[in-house]
Amino acid sequence: MRHFILLLLLSSVCFFTMSEVVDKFDKCKQFFLDNTAPVFTPEDVSLKPICQCLLDDKSQPIYLYATLYSTSLKIPVFSANVYNRSRTIGRCDAWYIEPQLDVPSINDKCMLSQGNGNNIGTNQAPNSDYHKSKYDRGHLYPVLHTNNHLPHRPTQLHRS
Repeated sequence: MRHFILLLLLSSVCFFTMSEVVDKFDKCKQFFLDNTAPVFTPEDVSLKPICQCLLDDKSQPIYLYATLYSTSLKIPVFSANVYNRSRTIGRCDAWYIEPQLDVPSINDKCMLSQGNGNNIGTNQAPNSDYHKSKYDRGHLYPVLHTNNHLPHRPTQLHRS
């Protein structure tokens, strides 16, 4: 099966990603089996569908994978991507935030480095949440699931 869906159901594990917050997964439905996202609507949990993207050299989004994110718990619920394994891609250690989770009206559709903008951290965990904690960041789309470096300029989305 080419489509690989990671179900990370409300775990306390930490993850990172890059993104465009959307109303539905229409812009990135190709990452789901039969182009259909799973229906997941738990009570008392605020959820945001995110089409993970980077901007190309013409400022057009390149969609890499999809994530359902809980802003109330500050964790991803699940992530879906097309599995393209490569043994030659090395790890990238850049960390970014998803500005639309905290400031929905912001024009930036994909990602920003930390330190750009105020009000970051209400719905996602910034680096300061990890200082002197027992938690560490992890991967929504691990390097071994891809054959290029595009997904590894990440936006961090972690539980605080």
